[in-house]
Amino acid sequence: HIGHCRWGGSCPTTAAMAAVAVRAAPPSMSGLPGPPLPSPAAGDSCRRSLVLDSGTRTWRCGSSGGVAPSIELAAPGFTEARQPAWEALETFYAGALAAAACAAVGGSTASGLLGADAQSESLADWPTLLTDPWPLAPRSERERLAQLLFEGVGLPALQVAPQATLALFATGRLSGLVLDCGHRASRAVAIEEGVALPGAALRSPIGGLRLTEYLRRGCPVEGSEHSAVDAAVLDWDAAERAKERLCAVAPPAAGLPGLPPGTAAAVGASEGAGALELPDGRSLSLGPECARCPEALFGPPAFLGGEGSSLQALVARALLGAPSASRPGLCMSGVVLAGGTSRFEGLPSRLGAEVQIALSKQTPKLKIGLAVPEERQLLTWRGGSILASLGGFQELWVTKADYQEHGPSILCARCC
Repeated sequence: HIGHCRWGGSCPTTAAMAAVAVRAAPPSMSGLPGPPLPSPAAGDSCRRSLVLDSGTRTWRCGSSGGVAPSIELAAPGFTEARQPAWEALETFYAGALAAAACAAVGGSTASGLLGADAQSESLADWPTLLTDPWPLAPRSERERLAQLLFEGVGLPALQVAPQATLALFATGRLSGLVLDCGHRASRAVAIEEGVALPGAALRSPIGGLRLTEYLRRGCPVEGSEHSAVDAAVLDWDAAERAKERLCAVAPPAAGLPGLPPGTAAAVGASEGAGALELPDGRSLSLGPECARCPEALFGPPAFLGGEGSSLQALVARALLGAPSASRPGLCMSGVVLAGGTSRFEGLPSRLGAEVQIALSKQTPKLKIGLAVPEERQLLTWRGGSILASLGGFQELWVTKADYQEHGPSILCARCC
């Protein structure tokens, strides 16, 4: 973690960097009006670096100090249940980083990752900050990642930071509870003074992937004899568009188990409403499914296997997993909502109500607010952009020389 060594013990250097990062964050990074980070000066090598947020749905990459990534592309294997093999990832990492480096120096990436400009851009001069989705990932994964990026891709220096902490940085906070609703999972992490608190990091396997798969199999298509849609009839892109454009979260009063009559109407999805035209001209009608789909985030139902925790349970358990002395400060800082799956219409108000209900059952005196930044899907990348652009952060890079001297384990020993 930023401010907490992954393998035990607090780290004063990274804790200090956490404080510096928050003080240095410009207002525009937190969604408030204000100037962007200044562009790196010519020849300022300490700020010439890349930031890669390798999410499970989308990879975002760009030069540090920017307010938005220059490259966004679908993550490898994002429609599959498992991540692709490491051999395939090497090519993907190299292509994404080269395209971002090319864009940073004014080259063209219009022809995609395999364009001539991107291929000719060397990565030997581009230290890279990667985001880490889960602080409890196996040590062996980081060691394999170090080998892939130093030996295969040829990076000169590397650093890894947790996504939750970076999302918090992007809102100008040093403490708070981050709820990251991602593609493959949802995560809640309590952070105090830049430190991810032990016992207060929780994960549920319910994310955007499960919701999209449900729409592919459960939505009626005009002209189809079956209520369940075959994958050949409703492709992945159509299901994603339907989820993003038509689905909405029911208000607290309507969001009850079983979705009683009136729930769909409460979110504007009455009978016959909510349709998406498919490429072949047929119409995809959602009806009550536009409310039933995101309802899974508030209580994983049988059609998703009934596994996982609801968003409100994740927040409550993460907050109560923090030391009792830390809880008032966390409540004051609030829950920062992040991730692409958090963008459903109506989700913030419903989540706020559900969290208070969950907390009232255990600790009635605790009340916690909800921070809902703009462009929540970019929070992690923006936090990394802030951190990697700071002069003091340059002392934290794990260099290729470090790797050659100490081996892959150096990434675990020296990274945030």
